[in-house]
Amino acid sequence: MSGLEDSAGAYNSNLTLTSLIGNLIQALLTATGIIFLVLMVWAGVLYMTAAGEDDKVKKAKKMIVSALVGLIIIVGAYALTSYVVTALSEASGETTTETK
Repeated sequence: MSGLEDSAGAYNSNLTLTSLIGNLIQALLTATGIIFLVLMVWAGVLYMTAAGEDDKVKKAKKMIVSALVGLIIIVGAYALTSYVVTALSEASGETTTETK
């Protein structure tokens, strides 16, 4: 029966507003990271299949630069939200890491 209790112990039934917002932000940042990956693959395929056509090469390079700028924004947003959620959790008396 301890296996079931261990599994149930991993579920946090005391979901607070700050942890809910943190989980939502993490899911949104994950989705934007997936979009970045798709854009980079698409731009890479476009670049490789350009066959020397200047318009396709310029479009692919512009897409790669735009995706990298987006990645920088995503990483910055993650760092900022991580800091804010941690600060809010500490201010409300919650702990953000589990210790067992």
